[in-house]
Amino acid sequence: MYILYMVKNLYRICILCGILLLSCVSVPRTPLKKGAETADMSQNTENIRLKEPPKQEPLRLCFAGDIMAHNVNFRMKDYSLIYRDITPLLNSFDLAFANLETPICDELPYQTFPNFNIHAEYAQAAIDAGFNVFSLANNHTNDQGIAGIRGSADFFDAARSQGVYSAGLKKPGSDVLTYELIEVQGWKILFAAITEIVNSNSHGDLFDFYPFTSKGKLKLKNELIRLQRENPCDVFILSIHSADPEYILEVTKERREYFYSLLDLGVDIIWANHSHVTKPWERVSCKQTEENESGKTDKLIMYGMGNTISGQNIPLNFENPAHPYEYTGTSILLQVDLKLQNPAERDCEKRPLLKIADIQPKIIVTHVDKGYNFVIRYLNESLIAQQDKRLAAYYKKRLELMQNIQEITTCR
Repeated sequence: MYILYMVKNLYRICILCGILLLSCVSVPRTPLKKGAETADMSQNTENIRLKEPPKQEPLRLCFAGDIMAHNVNFRMKDYSLIYRDITPLLNSFDLAFANLETPICDELPYQTFPNFNIHAEYAQAAIDAGFNVFSLANNHTNDQGIAGIRGSADFFDAARSQGVYSAGLKKPGSDVLTYELIEVQGWKILFAAITEIVNSNSHGDLFDFYPFTSKGKLKLKNELIRLQRENPCDVFILSIHSADPEYILEVTKERREYFYSLLDLGVDIIWANHSHVTKPWERVSCKQTEENESGKTDKLIMYGMGNTISGQNIPLNFENPAHPYEYTGTSILLQVDLKLQNPAERDCEKRPLLKIADIQPKIIVTHVDKGYNFVIRYLNESLIAQQDKRLAAYYKKRLELMQNIQEITTCR
């Protein structure tokens, strides 16, 4: 037994020695010159630091108006029908913007004017159609109190996984302007959303409310300066739910001058809502700041985009299609294509000069189909030809009136 025990131990020792010898065998490799490995690593690091993603041009944006939720809208069985006609267009854009003028709270029932509420499925239908950037700051943000604000915040926090962005709601205890820094196709878009008007002061600390007063304007301007300093971008888009009266088509001198002052601070696109009617949009060629003295940069103001979907103009006023209230049922989707005027400066620290390559309005109407569904349709000769004589005449006049809303061009 003792001899057998010694043989087993000797066998184990031999195996262990063989393993140790194999581990000492070196694998030949091509030697590097002294310092070459360090130099290569340094060069790779420098390339990573300097190289930025190439910008796809043009950057294609779409701006809509208010997504409303009157009882005729949320009583529909299939919300996807609302957007079916415009879904292909929305999905052709890099970013599609909409103002959601209602809170989201699944624990409370759907409610219409004056205190709106929807469930997640209603908002999800807009996302599924192609809208992916939402303004949440408006005079109906707090219609359902803290429950509605929290419900909206929770919904859009979860929607980030779908590539959806939003601004306008604050975290508890925050006193700064909220924002999104969106990176798409190599572009950096800074987006913020504020309201100048509220229906109730409850929980006003939980959304971006900057009243249209001297104090409110000054506070907003300071925030805009800070926001740009801390978040370098290619394009700065600001959504404003304005305090202007509803159903008024004209733009006041006071409003224009105020919006000009925001452009002068660095905002590139102002996207305003609240009037429920479509107003002119203004292409502004501005002298650039000291950072870019080599030319002018194109900027854009949308003074009011009307209702993208609502039930606000029901019943139709067949006798007077030009009545201001009839504008609540027709609006536009505004296509905006952006390019860079100075592509050579993409990798430098200067703010790029923008060029608005194209602006195309797509006229839409809230149409009631045979199933009494309130849906978005393009307002054109094809739709008019499908209607009975009375509705065709109404739509024809509405199309004519909407075509009269034209772009304003200004050089400053």
